[in-house]
Amino acid sequence: FGFKGEAGEVEGLSTDLMNGLAGLVLDPAPPAPLPSSALSSTLSSTLSSALSSTFSSTLSSAGGALAPPAPPPTQPADLSFSKPATALRREMGGGLEVTYQFARGGVPAPGHSVLALKLTLENTRVDAPLKLAGIRVFPPRDGASLQPPGAQVAALEQGAKIGLDFFLDVGTAPRETSFDVKTNLGHFSAVVSVGGLELVKPRPLSPADFEADARTMTGYNETNAKLTFKSESWPSEISARVLEAANLFRVEEGRWAGLAPGNARVLVTITGGDLEGALSVKCDEPLLAASLSDALK
Repeated sequence: FGFKGEAGEVEGLSTDLMNGLAGLVLDPAPPAPLPSSALSSTLSSTLSSALSSTFSSTLSSAGGALAPPAPPPTQPADLSFSKPATALRREMGGGLEVTYQFARGGVPAPGHSVLALKLTLENTRVDAPLKLAGIRVFPPRDGASLQPPGAQVAALEQGAKIGLDFFLDVGTAPRETSFDVKTNLGHFSAVVSVGGLELVKPRPLSPADFEADARTMTGYNETNAKLTFKSESWPSEISARVLEAANLFRVEEGRWAGLAPGNARVLVTITGGDLEGALSVKCDEPLLAASLSDALK
């Protein structure tokens, strides 16, 4: 991802994404997409600096009489991703298939409307020519901001794939955004859909703050449902399910918190035993609570 490889072709990419970077050429214009490690570091440092600024301003407004408040709880910045979705089907892309995912794991992006996007390009051709060359991803046509503003891959052999990381700013409302993708076989359109759940960001909370918020969110702000688990090790199973659905902060086992556009609070509680459990989703936006509940069932 963030490295400039030697000019040439991608030969036999392994499952190790870094080994696939030999064919990533970003010359002349599009800068290299950020590597996942750089992405995690950048987002984590952004959160850290924002928290530091908040604490400093709190102390300053108190005339220096108060000690800086304790920082909110943190969690490891390990990146996981949403479920893959198809942006360009192989039948419509001349054998090039493009899928996309959004970063997960409680790592806040630098702005509420900014998403960490991963595009995966795969050569699925079965007829000659088997090689795809001169692959280029252009910025969205609808004005959505993409950083870096594009990428170029010299070639993909049959069966090879490569992942590219970007920051995508689509604003604060659900929408679809289209990318032009060019290969030696033509120009194609890849479409990324950003639903309401993708605009929810992690909200660091302590268990006490979680409970305080939960007491104020009842009635229309709460959706309850029953869950079925695949195994008795449901805590790890449900954690993966939650992060696939939305980018939420894990407060403690069975509890997650987020913040939607307009500062709408999102709280998720899951309890269970054996192969069954109970789900509670509370949100200042009732429709969003229903959408998240449906995604978690």
